[in-house]
Amino acid sequence: MDIFGIPIGCDFRTWLAVGRLLLAQTSPYAESAYYNPVWLAPLFVPFVLLPEDVAWAIFLLLSISGYTIAYRRLTGRWSEALLLMMSPYTFQGLGNGNIDWLVLLGGTLPPQLGVWLLTLKPQASLGVLLVWAVRALRQQRFMRTFGPVTLAFIGSYALGYYQHTPPTQMPWNAAIWPWGIPLGIMVLVIALCRDNERLAWAAGPLLAPYVAFYSWYGVLIPLKDLVLVAGFVVAWVLFLL
Repeated sequence: MDIFGIPIGCDFRTWLAVGRLLLAQTSPYAESAYYNPVWLAPLFVPFVLLPEDVAWAIFLLLSISGYTIAYRRLTGRWSEALLLMMSPYTFQGLGNGNIDWLVLLGGTLPPQLGVWLLTLKPQASLGVLLVWAVRALRQQRFMRTFGPVTLAFIGSYALGYYQHTPPTQMPWNAAIWPWGIPLGIMVLVIALCRDNERLAWAAGPLLAPYVAFYSWYGVLIPLKDLVLVAGFVVAWVLFLL
C-alpha cells in the first residue's frame, strides 16, 4: 500500500521479515537480504505487530525526522540540512525504507552510544569511526568507547549471528572501489589530522568495496555554500542518468 504516495520500500519489507523471524525465535540471518549487525534486528519487532501500512507510515515519519535532525546537527545550518534532505540520496533512502538515518543520528550522539549506530553501516561511517577511535586513544577512552561493540561483533561471529555477501553478489552495489581509494585515503588523513568528523563522512563511501547509492550522502556532508549546491546538482545528475 502507498503511504504519502510512497509504496512500501523493498528494504522495509526486509526489516519486517527480520522482525517476524525474531518473533518466531529464528536467526535474523535466515533472511538472505539482511547484512547488518544483529543488534539492529530487535528494532523491527514492534513494526511486525502493527498493520503493514501503519508500520510503513510510522517508519517513514521516523526516517524523515531522523534525517532532518541528523543533518541539522551535522551541518549546524538549516539551509544545508534542507539541501541534504532534498538530495537523491535521502529520497532514495526514504523510498527504499533503509536505516541510513539511524547511522547519521549515531554520528550526533556521544561516542559510547553512537558507535552502535555507526557500525550498522561501516561502509558509510568508516571515516567517522576512525576519527572517534583516534580521539578515544588520545583521551585513553578507547576500551570504554569501542570495547562493548567490539565484543558484540566477536560474539556475533562466534555464535554465527552474522553473514557477509561478496560485493559481486550485491546488484545494488554502487561503490567505485578500488578507484576511490586514493581520494578516500587523502580525505581520511586530512580528517584525522584535523579531528574533523564532518569531513570524515566523505571517506567511508570512497573506501568501501560495497555501498548502495543512497549511502553516498557522506560526500555531501562536508560541503558548504555554493560547493554544496554544486555537489547537490551533480548528485541529481548521476541519479537521473
